[in-house]
Amino acid sequence: MSNKIATIKERILYILEVKGIVKDKFFLKIGMTYGNFTGKAKFTPLNSTAISNILSEIPDLSPDWLLIGTGPMFRDECPAHASPTVIYERDPRDVETIADKNKIIKLHEEAIASLRRRIAELEGRSGISEGLDSARSVISPSTSGTKSTHK
Repeated sequence: MSNKIATIKERILYILEVKGIVKDKFFLKIGMTYGNFTGKAKFTPLNSTAISNILSEIPDLSPDWLLIGTGPMFRDECPAHASPTVIYERDPRDVETIADKNKIIKLHEEAIASLRRRIAELEGRSGISEGLDSARSVISPSTSGTKSTHK
C-alpha cells in the first residue's frame, strides 16, 4: 500500500487491517456501517462525531495521519503528541491588565465627550457653526449626505 492513502475513509479501512480489527464490530461501535466506507460513499466526508468516535476507539491512532494523511500512523511514533505543548497559559495579571486598559478607554471616552461639548459650546458662541459644517462636508461628504459646492 502506498504511503499516501487518498481519503480518510480509506485510511480508516487500512488501520483496521493493520490492527486486525473486525470491521463490522468496529463500525457498530462508532455508529456507522461498512457500507459508509465502500463504493461512492467512500468519497463522502465524515462528520466530527464519527471522527471523535474513531479516535476514541483507536486511541493510539494519530489524528494528523487520520485527518490529513501526514506523519506517522500511531501517536507513540509522534514525539509531538506524547507531550502537548501549551501555547498560552492564562496569567492572573491579565485580568488586571484588561481592567487597566478598560479604565484608560473610559477616560479617553470621557475626554472625547468633554472636547465635543467644548467644541459645540465654542461653535455656538462664535457663530462659526455654519462654516464648520461646510468644512466638514468637504472633508467627508459621505457623512453629511450632501455634496459641498464652492462659489
